[in-house]
Amino acid sequence: AALIGTTATPSAASSAKPFSAEKAIGPPDVLSGGINPHPNEWMPDPTGSAHWLELDFTPVTAPKSVSIHETQRYGAVENLVLYDAKHTELAKVPLTSKSIGHGRHTLSVPLPATTGAVATVRINLATIAGGHSAIDAVRLQGASGGGFAIAARADSSADPARFPTSSTPKPTPPPPPLKLLRAETEPAAWSEHWLAYTRFDAVILHDADFAALSAGARDALIRYAEAGGTIAVFGKMTPPATALAVEKDSSTNARRFHVGFGLWLALDASDTKSLNVQQRRKLLDAASHSQSPWRSEHDSASANAAWPVVEDHGLPLRGLVAILLVFVILIGPVNVFVLSRRNRRIWLLWTIPAISGVTCLLVFGYSFVSEGFTPSVRLEGVTLLDQINHRATTLGRTAFYAPLTPGNGLHFSFDTEVTPFINKSSGNTAGREIVLNQDQNLASGWVTARVPAHFLLRKSETRRERIDVEFASDGTPTVVNGLGAEVEKLRLIGPDGRIWFCEKLAVGQKFRLATDGGRVTTVPETLTQFYASEWLNLNLEANPTYRALRPGTYLAALASAPFLENALNKDAPTRTRSLVFGIFQAPPAAP
Repeated sequence: AALIGTTATPSAASSAKPFSAEKAIGPPDVLSGGINPHPNEWMPDPTGSAHWLELDFTPVTAPKSVSIHETQRYGAVENLVLYDAKHTELAKVPLTSKSIGHGRHTLSVPLPATTGAVATVRINLATIAGGHSAIDAVRLQGASGGGFAIAARADSSADPARFPTSSTPKPTPPPPPLKLLRAETEPAAWSEHWLAYTRFDAVILHDADFAALSAGARDALIRYAEAGGTIAVFGKMTPPATALAVEKDSSTNARRFHVGFGLWLALDASDTKSLNVQQRRKLLDAASHSQSPWRSEHDSASANAAWPVVEDHGLPLRGLVAILLVFVILIGPVNVFVLSRRNRRIWLLWTIPAISGVTCLLVFGYSFVSEGFTPSVRLEGVTLLDQINHRATTLGRTAFYAPLTPGNGLHFSFDTEVTPFINKSSGNTAGREIVLNQDQNLASGWVTARVPAHFLLRKSETRRERIDVEFASDGTPTVVNGLGAEVEKLRLIGPDGRIWFCEKLAVGQKFRLATDGGRVTTVPETLTQFYASEWLNLNLEANPTYRALRPGTYLAALASAPFLENALNKDAPTRTRSLVFGIFQAPPAAP
């Protein structure tokens, strides 16, 4: 059993001109992203502004996602345009949120349902400062298959003469071996807590090893996969009962199951050494999916601009400058003039300290009036609630802003994985302290005065909350809100595919749902796409989780976040909302 990192595969367009559009054909073949352009990537003319890249694929029906392998400065993709084989536009897909950074990056874009097969994808890039944009490969994924581009064209490409060290492509070396960390203990002694595995991009083991695990360790691995991890098993074995979808790749003899937010691979191979290039790529793509939300870090300003915990966290400079200006005038010219007229200049010995003290009180009072002492908290998340197995898997984000540094720090349960969203060089550079006692206490150094602090959260826990569903003889469902929070909107899919809905469902309220006659007619998406793309777009209809609804599931929008804790204190003003993707009916057995 082992855990893996990343690698790459050879290029399918090695004879094309360096940086040309043809370099985006086939699977990825740039081993790593960096500051130096690589001849095996498409890079537009850096002297221009906006650019586009158009790629042809073997037509894919029911497209699900497009994966764009970026290698230089990423974050320039503005939108995608989908065309059929006759180049008729089928859909335009804008990017509502995106990460910006430098290095190797895989952008996964969920696609809407289309009326025809997608044969061409056009990628529109905006101008991006701070470096060159480059694309190594693009993969179009459908409900039953998909592949990399087979032809490409672009509005421009970089001149190889601008990069003389890369003007002549060097032979691409064979892919390096998988970066493995072999387990130091026998499977029977593996941890029974899912957080023990979240540090790894993927867990690889034989079917015999999986059978040797304790029941608790098997459950921990399933929880790890449901929280976005990747499990790869050599041999033949039945996937977890929570598997909602399966994809079979005939070229690699691999089956990929979607388990919650993560993946479960069944590999037809004896061990990692016997994997061919295509199987290795399949495994590495899955591992890349697991690490995708954790690749980039942000500074405090950009994180708060994209997801503000407070609208304005700057100092109230205008008011403070006005107070100091009045202070300077009073303590200087006015004070000296008045005491000179009264022949009491010796009083300067006490009037100056007195005026200074009053000014300090004014500054303190103005700061209190403008901001107060109470910190602000923002908390949002999406929860996969498996009502059958009583398990809740939550992805969330939280942010804190405190006018004064909180003395007791932050408190999280031991079921929560807490990851700072802001890089270490941003904000407080002093030491950070964690106390592990009754809970995870981020005691000091994590939240400092007047500096927003952002964290990503993951949880997997046993929960009894639920939406109770009963169906009448005509198929109409009646629901009872047992989520412990008011439901603002509810969308539920019955066993026959009919869509049911309601608004404003109070805690404990029983309600008969209505329908507009709509049915689920397309192949549902999977929660893995939501995990790889975005967590924070919690609009019910626009969120990718809405398109993942299938018979036996529901999506509830809540104004609170009952599956995430406020780590600061219960009295702090908190902006919360969340989505609950619930499973109330067992899915059909995976093949």
